[in-house]
Amino acid sequence: MNLVLVFIFVSLNIFGTAFRKLGFPPKYSLYFLFLSLLSGYVNFPIKNISPRVPMMSGNVSEVLWSGYAASSLKAKCCIIAVNLGGAVIPVVMSVFLSTLVSIIDMLIGSSTMLISPKSLVASIK
Repeated sequence: MNLVLVFIFVSLNIFGTAFRKLGFPPKYSLYFLFLSLLSGYVNFPIKNISPRVPMMSGNVSEVLWSGYAASSLKAKCCIIAVNLGGAVIPVVMSVFLSTLVSIIDMLIGSSTMLISPKSLVASIK
């Protein structure tokens, strides 16, 4: 039990230090951390996409108990969603941080992140 508490407090200290180095006030670092962790289960559906061809599906319980899956053709839809803790909150944090730096520094950082991976990856033909 003591080891678990030590792990939690060390992790919180590391996250707090990282957020402070990014420029967040200390109380906001814990708010953003817990808000991001707790809201990671919240998804906002944007669009439903139905497939052109019915997809194969199998029942998981049949796979586990009998060793084979009874597949069937079903017209399932794909839901495109935005995750609150993984997309919306990081964008809010980025907007907050963008107010702390100059536009030139933001353009240099963004262009570096756009150009460097492209030069490292071979094109697929």
